[in-house]
Amino acid sequence: MVKKASLDKTDRADKIGTGDKTPIESIKESEEPVVELEPYSPTGNFQVDFCELCTRAGFPTMQVIPRPHRPPTPSSIPQDSTPIGRQEKKDADRKDDGSKTDDTATVSGVDTEEPPTTYMIKEKYEYFKPRVEVETEEEGNKSYIKEIFIRGWRIDERIMNILTVTLPPLERLTTIDFWNTGLQDNSLNTLATHVIAHLSNLRTLCLDNNPVTFQRYGVFLSEDSTIQNLSLRNCYVNNMGAKMIGQALTTNKSLITLNLCYNKITCEGAGFLAKGLRMNRTLLSLNLGSNLIGDNGASKLAEVLCSFALSHEEVVARRLLISKKTSEESGSPSRNLNAPTGGSKDRPTSVRSGTHVSKEDKKSREKKDAQKKKETKKQEAEKAKKVASTEAVNKGQSKGKKANTTKGDKKQQQPEQEQQEVLEFPNPLLEIPLKEENGEIVIPGNRALINLNLSRNKVDVTGVEAFLISIQRQSEVTSSVGKPTGLMRFSLSRNLFSPENPYYQRLMELMQTRDPFYKPPQPSPVDEIGGSTKEET
Repeated sequence: MVKKASLDKTDRADKIGTGDKTPIESIKESEEPVVELEPYSPTGNFQVDFCELCTRAGFPTMQVIPRPHRPPTPSSIPQDSTPIGRQEKKDADRKDDGSKTDDTATVSGVDTEEPPTTYMIKEKYEYFKPRVEVETEEEGNKSYIKEIFIRGWRIDERIMNILTVTLPPLERLTTIDFWNTGLQDNSLNTLATHVIAHLSNLRTLCLDNNPVTFQRYGVFLSEDSTIQNLSLRNCYVNNMGAKMIGQALTTNKSLITLNLCYNKITCEGAGFLAKGLRMNRTLLSLNLGSNLIGDNGASKLAEVLCSFALSHEEVVARRLLISKKTSEESGSPSRNLNAPTGGSKDRPTSVRSGTHVSKEDKKSREKKDAQKKKETKKQEAEKAKKVASTEAVNKGQSKGKKANTTKGDKKQQQPEQEQQEVLEFPNPLLEIPLKEENGEIVIPGNRALINLNLSRNKVDVTGVEAFLISIQRQSEVTSSVGKPTGLMRFSLSRNLFSPENPYYQRLMELMQTRDPFYKPPQPSPVDEIGGSTKEET
């Protein structure tokens, strides 16, 4: 029995692998090799290119379909303007007609019921099949892809290689939404360097529910990035990811909204983000809901919003910027490159000192200078006459055009002027300091951020008090400047403090006055009637 068992073991070893190869190596060799894509030149049609490359890579059932939309609501029933007496007769006639149609339908055996319009019926497991949903825009006879959605299936290395070939030719692509696609660190780098870097019109990037180990999300927020909306919900972003995002925010000039809710950011990560907000003046909305931020992190964010002292590195950078600005303003006037370098007939020769010049030479020079002045005055008078004549002609033409213009043209010119009025923030280092104490320069805080969400965190009374002080200082700055700057919407609900806390109630009262969509409660008609009766009595 022992010999048979040993023979069986040797047979199994021979079957698993031969020679010096280990069983693991033989199992790896038995697996199917990764199919390498042949060189392919895209045609410009995303659906054709993507499906062709997927069939080459071993995904023949992959589909590109238009993104489904909610079915439209059924049309409203038209109102009938017939009198009440005749309406009963019409209803009776309709009942008779309905009974006749029912009889005919039962006799013929054909079902005349129309399909529902409030929902759509699909095949079983249709929702779980991998597919790419696109949103298109039609212009003339061509359709351009504007948005791409991949949701609920894994994007491996083969699919990512296909996307690097098919996505860059889409010049009008504005949105990429990869939800729960199992992205990894390598795929994030390829997506940033080989896809997003070539899409100049991309504005929205959504990578929700894609936890990554190294969390190098800062690659999407470089200085040359065009992304305006970035969503990283439920990506397990911790303090390391917040540090990389905060470092990228210091130089980024395009991001407007950043969504980091449902992550693992603590007070340390909030400090990194606050450090990034010190020099950032483009971010308008920051969502940090459902994280692990406490009083320390909340205090750091509140300090950035009101005022803060510059660090040594920031002071040095401020001095360099001021020196460059002053040198540009007080620089030497530009020299005329077309002017002759040597001497000319009009220009007198240079003399070392005035003692060598005789009186006759001085008189001749004075005469020449007087003649030059007379000539220049004549030339200026002639130019003025020419300009006046051209202005008169232009005025006559403009009067004729103004007579032909309508009021609609004036309305069209007004929105153009309104669009040009954009609130621009200067470099924070060049702002006028509030005060200078003990060698520290204190400048106004970040007044570009208008929306902040810190709900469902671990903020207590200390953090609420810090935000109350910062909002009060921001309101003082806005009253002096006269423009609505600073936070307009702020959410701090479902934290560790009680909703009846006086600091929290005072903070909410301040935010109600700053919220542009806030409407004060109107008195009910019952209260108005009661008040009027009291006045009458």
